[in-house]
Amino acid sequence: MPFLKGKKYNFYYMIQPNIEKILVAKVFQNESSSKNLNENLKLLRKYAYARHFAQLFNNKISSNTPKILFHAMFTYSTQSSENQKHFIVEPFFSNNNITPLSNQTFLQTIGAFQHFTYHYSNKQLLVTNLQYINGKFISPKIFSNTKFRFGADDLGFKGIQQFVKNHQCNHICKKLGLNII
Repeated sequence: MPFLKGKKYNFYYMIQPNIEKILVAKVFQNESSSKNLNENLKLLRKYAYARHFAQLFNNKISSNTPKILFHAMFTYSTQSSENQKHFIVEPFFSNNNITPLSNQTFLQTIGAFQHFTYHYSNKQLLVTNLQYINGKFISPKIFSNTKFRFGADDLGFKGIQQFVKNHQCNHICKKLGLNII
């Protein structure tokens, strides 16, 4: 029985041996097993891209600039071949763990990270919609020049153009040598 039903997922508490934290399993609602696996793999690919760009970004920024870090995410599959289930597992967070981003330096870091992903992907991608919980980020969205490449929330070129239109470069963008957009 899920503890929460969202628009796309049912959420279940999960405990795994050797991990002392409560986890949450996210299962797509009303999807076939193969489609569920495909959607999970898209989500993992999105996380992998976001984490890759975060690592590149963190290697280039100065030590007094906040780092971009993402919480871990995994995909699991049940072993039953008849009714195989695929789901995403990540740390469980209560509403008490959500931190509003009001620190100006942190907001500038996020803006510079978005600009960095746009620049270092040769204007093909933009990592955005970063949600901050317990010192790390979850649920990034990626906009690509190929709409829906990273799932239904990939707004494509239109999403990238919206960022380009609204972004104001800051001192972190300049220190990274990013072109003004």
